[in-house]
Amino acid sequence: MWTLVFPVDTIKSALQASATPTTLPATVRMLNAKGGISAFFPGLGPALLRSFPANAATFLGVEIARKGLDTLF
Repeated sequence: MWTLVFPVDTIKSALQASATPTTLPATVRMLNAKGGISAFFPGLGPALLRSFPANAATFLGVEIARKGLDTLF
């Protein structure tokens, strides 16, 4: 999921941070010229490392809440 979302978010952020109005194709060309394909994935490694414990904590919270609700009802 992250690998699909990162390029879109990077392009969106570049469009928002631009001091002058620009187009989507111009922003994509600028990012590609700036750093190639890796320019579309800044910070992907840390985001992937963070996703495992974050999702594990979410599943743990859901299971604890489910067990708690099962005892009440």
